[in-house]
Amino acid sequence: MKNISGTIASGGAAQTLYDPQQQPYKGYWLRNNSTTSLWVNENATAVASQPSIEIKPGELYETPPNLPIMIETLSIIGATTSQAWAARVW
Repeated sequence: MKNISGTIASGGAAQTLYDPQQQPYKGYWLRNNSTTSLWVNENATAVASQPSIEIKPGELYETPPNLPIMIETLSIIGATTSQAWAARVW
């Protein structure tokens, strides 16, 4: 399991949360430790709307077990610089 916790570098701009090209993974979890929503996308650049996945403040998102996911990239976006999250990939 690899720790990929961090913060938003620039509010409103998507950033790479994890690049599976460096090390493939089977799943991840992410807890939003900030006061506004974070959005993640597993196959494209994250946007603050669908088809990205919204993770509201205090919520935890975890990939479903035994789901064969095809990950191209793991991208995250938040509205405010320094929004924090805790996350792990495995």
